[in-house]
This record gives sequence, C-alpha cells and structure tokens, in this order.
Amino acid sequence: MIGGIGDNCTFTSAISKLNEPVCVMTEWPDIFNNHPNVAAIYKGSLFRPLAGNNESFYKSFNRIIVCDSINNEKHLKTNSHLCEIAHDFLEVPYDKNETEYYFSEREKIKAEKFIAKHNNLVLLQYFSTTHYPDHKIVKSIYPTQAQQIVNFLKNDFNCSVLEVSEKPNLSGTVNSDYSANPLIPYRDILCLLQYSKFFISIDSCLNHFSSNKFNQKKGIVFWGSTNVDKYGYNHNFNYISELPYAMYFNGDKIEKAILELMK
Repeated sequence: MIGGIGDNCTFTSAISKLNEPVCVMTEWPDIFNNHPNVAAIYKGSLFRPLAGNNESFYKSFNRIIVCDSINNEKHLKTNSHLCEIAHDFLEVPYDKNETEYYFSEREKIKAEKFIAKHNNLVLLQYFSTTHYPDHKIVKSIYPTQAQQIVNFLKNDFNCSVLEVSEKPNLSGTVNSDYSANPLIPYRDILCLLQYSKFFISIDSCLNHFSSNKFNQKKGIVFWGSTNVDKYGYNHNFNYISELPYAMYFNGDKIEKAILELMK
C-alpha cells in the first residue's frame, strides 16, 4: 500500500469484504493490527528491497495488488472519496465512507486507565508535516489559534487536551505519560480516540481514525486547500477556510460546535 496513514486507513473496511485473508505491506503496519482478514503484515521499507532476489519472497503470493489510492486517474480527476477508491482497487462493493479498527484487550485496558486520569479527554492535532503554503498547500492552523482552543476547553469545560504532534508545544496540555516515548505512537492515539470525549483536527490522521465503523467519533475538522469531499467524513463538523489558501475560520462556529460536542 502506497501513501500516508490516512490512505492506508481507508483500506481497512474494503479488506473486510474480501473472500479470503490477505497479507498487507505498508509503512503503517499498526493500522492493520488484529484485523480478522489480515493474515500477515509487512513493513514496506524492510521488504521492498527483497524484490527480485533469490529468496523469491514475492513469488509466494498468488496475486499482488499495488494499492496507490492517490496516484491514479479516478482520484486525480473526480471527487471520489478515498474509501471508494480503496474498494475499487480490491474489487469489492462500496457502500459508505468508513474505516475499521480492531483492538486487543490489553490495548483497551491501557487506554481506559489513561482516560480515568484525564477528565473529558480531547485530542487536538493542529500541525501537518505536509503544509506547504508557498505551494498553496495549506493544512495547519496557527499555534496561537490552537492555544486559544486549548484555553477555552480547559477554562470553560475542565477538559484535558492531548496534543497529537511530533513536537508538542502548546501550554496546558496533558503530559504524554501514556508512552515511554515523547511522542505517543499512532496506534496508541488511534486507541485513545475511541475513549475520548471528542477530537479537534486538521486533515490528518485523527480525521480518518474518527470514522471507525464500530465506534464513530464525532469531532471538528479544519480544511484548507485539501478537498473535504475526497478525504472528509460527514459525521464530523467540517469547517472549510473562509479565505483561499489560508486557514481562517469563524470563532463563533467553532465555539458552538464545541458546546454541541460537550453535551
């Protein structure tokens, strides 16, 4: 599977509709952990170099499908959602935009313990590594905006806010003591979201994590230059920037959405 974490997420539901288990090769292997229709998971960067060698690794599979959901004609020329394109690749019937995630009992217990320590946990992701304003690719909101959201959640609702970022820098957010690493692994973030109050995000992983078929999690998603019809999910509050090639949003709308999500 080619692409980022969100692109991989959109294949989780399509895989469930296959008549037999599959092996998955990806840079995001933990997305497919415990999936009942995945027989084996391979880290792409470790196994791609084996192509054509004497071990004949790839010859052991009866069919190989290269799933590149973003570099294909349908994605480039239409508003088709990534979930629909994933179903097209695997030739299974498409009905709705959703993903599927499966968790072990150990993962659930770990998440529940963390949630118990942090009242009304809200996951916040405001920064994207694919934000290139010089090329009119705009995805991240300003840190000052994100900080205002954190302050509002803490002061008005006594929420605990967990910043999903490689380098957390907002004040007042909860300490990332969920993991021994400074950065909480994306698999743990995926599991934590299932138990959180809600989430606030840009077009990134939390957006795709929220569409879990078994536990749809409603939140707020901010959209800049990326297409909500292709990457978004209708159950969320999807706010499109009010200015072109910028991330500008009406504060009153955001506040009303938070009030709704806190009910």
